[in-house]
Amino acid sequence: LVGSAGTFDPGGISIKPSSGMEEMKMDMGGGAAVILATALIARLGLPVEVLAVVPATENMPSGRALKPGDVLTAMNGRTVEVINTDAEGRLILADALAYAAREGATRMIDLATLTGAIVVALGEVYAGLFGSDEDFTRLVREAGEESGDLAWPMPMHERYRPLIESKVADLTNSSNKRQAGPVYAAQFLREFTDGLPWCHVDIAGTAMPSGHGSGFGVRLLLEVAERLGRPAGGVTAYLILAAVAVAVVGVVAKVTVDVRRELREDREAHGGRQTRAAARRAMWIFAFVALLVLAVIVWPLILGADEPSPLP
Repeated sequence: LVGSAGTFDPGGISIKPSSGMEEMKMDMGGGAAVILATALIARLGLPVEVLAVVPATENMPSGRALKPGDVLTAMNGRTVEVINTDAEGRLILADALAYAAREGATRMIDLATLTGAIVVALGEVYAGLFGSDEDFTRLVREAGEESGDLAWPMPMHERYRPLIESKVADLTNSSNKRQAGPVYAAQFLREFTDGLPWCHVDIAGTAMPSGHGSGFGVRLLLEVAERLGRPAGGVTAYLILAAVAVAVVGVVAKVTVDVRRELREDREAHGGRQTRAAARRAMWIFAFVALLVLAVIVWPLILGADEPSPLP
């Protein structure tokens, strides 16, 4: 789990307009969501191993501040030309993603209040969801639908890559073309994921609707962790349940045949009368079979496959 935490972001030397700048203390929404989600995963004892990475910084103008035209070397060795110092979130996320990959992450989700353009596209209802792996992206989207932290899939395509190419470095942190801002920001981040299954959730619109922090992303990350931590989920669970059900049906059929034959033989041996011992034996056999069937019915609940999210 990687969460960008711009503790205050006026834009650096590429300074933002003054209107609404006081809200930029909430540019740490991604990092806050990751910290709280990690604490809840631990408190609930979910059976997943979590690595949480929160890059944090202010983005203030000063004599030592990042400048347009600077070329940086990221943790994974890629060089980045700085075009716009207000696109600093992707710079700190780049190192955080590279660090997570180096430390052994097997799949990654990053949350960031990254682009104003995603607010224009999706407003304050849906976050933008970008992913490198179809199955993992689907899992994150479904987790969003279940938890209420909605995320809408956005395109990722190599034909957007020219927007992040630089003449003097491997990459650029911003494009001079005013198009597809959230998309090329995600394309930039993908360069630092080391080919792992990865999702980027742009929460610029949902993390601070109308200037108020919402906690968006906590329930989403918790739901993802719950889904990844289930012992047997999806198709595997249904196949196992089906196999067990078939076996139980076979046992019930065989026991029924055996008991009916035994009762018939008992009646024949006693002149058409049923003995109490045979009837009692049949009753215990049917009780055992009933308990076996009940166990199969409640088996998914025992595993926790149908448990609701622990948060409202």
